[in-house]
Amino acid sequence: PVNHPQDRQSRVDFDAPDLKTFPKFADLQGQGLEVVLGPGDVLHLPPGWWHHIEMLPSEPHGEVVSINFWYPAPKWFYGDPHLGESSLAWDRPLFGVKRVLFERCVEELLSQLAGPDKVPSILRQLLNGNMSAADDRSRQALAAVKTFVGTVFPDAADQKELISEILDGRFAGLVSSVGSGGG
Repeated sequence: PVNHPQDRQSRVDFDAPDLKTFPKFADLQGQGLEVVLGPGDVLHLPPGWWHHIEMLPSEPHGEVVSINFWYPAPKWFYGDPHLGESSLAWDRPLFGVKRVLFERCVEELLSQLAGPDKVPSILRQLLNGNMSAADDRSRQALAAVKTFVGTVFPDAADQKELISEILDGRFAGLVSSVGSGGG
């Protein structure tokens, strides 16, 4: 999840995956590409591409150097937000990397408005249709995210699917998020 120490790394151990916590990982077995890079080789991974890297020892001393360059992720929408909401458009349905980027925006909005520790509990409230919150910041976050998600996903079933996707895919197995945040 956004603001989690492992935000930019997988919580799945590819050598011994916990299929109880991450059952969909079983569907990925045999689906990946394997690439072995040599000295001077470069591999570009577009934003949003899931990948797993293992360093193989190199000769003569087993040293390996890997350099990551993070650049701004693409936007999930088209247009300029400074020109107003009417200038914005997005793919319908929102899918692939743009959907993931939108999900991260939902997390970031909740985190900014209510605090990172409350993100999972507010997402659960949204999923359950419970719009009451214990404090003003959480109420403001609930309303803002409901409006934000509702603008892009007007259908209530699609909204539920998206919120469920965020909870199941980004917060599954995080013990610290299970009861935190109140609400």
